[in-house]
Amino acid sequence: MSQAAGGGPERDRVGRLLDLLLRFETAAAVFAMLSIAVALGADLIGRELFGSGIFGAQRVAVYATIVAGLLGFALATARNMHLRVKALEKLAPAAWNGPLERIGSAVSAAICLGLAWYALLFVRETFSVGERSVTLQIAIWPIQAVLPYTFASAALRHAAFAIWPHLKPSTAGPE
Repeated sequence: MSQAAGGGPERDRVGRLLDLLLRFETAAAVFAMLSIAVALGADLIGRELFGSGIFGAQRVAVYATIVAGLLGFALATARNMHLRVKALEKLAPAAWNGPLERIGSAVSAAICLGLAWYALLFVRETFSVGERSVTLQIAIWPIQAVLPYTFASAALRHAAFAIWPHLKPSTAGPE
């Protein structure tokens, strides 16, 4: 594949990095979902069989739900299944689709990078004041850290899609 047509070895390395991130994020999201099921299941069994739930199980499930939900944004971006205004795609001539997609990816990368920055500032503030979960008495910044990670991951993907459009997954499906 020529450099102009496909991007060459850089595109291949970036593609492998994005695939690795997708695997990591998928595994983390699955672990979070399993944590939800285990925490709530154990709490339910404790209530039904022993008359008392497990202390903190519901809060653990809430935190795991936050992690799974935030990682869902990164996973949707990785699969090019994130929300977008499809009606706008039909306003421009078909010949403009390629350049407009690249511009859209670049703008999305910039937006996600900005959101990652502000999310990082938010997490840094939470860390600096030592905010803790009232129920579990654990620091909450590690859970919040998923927020800047997710936006940074999406920014990286959108930037890659803008530079190497062939890396962007197809969204072919029902219209």
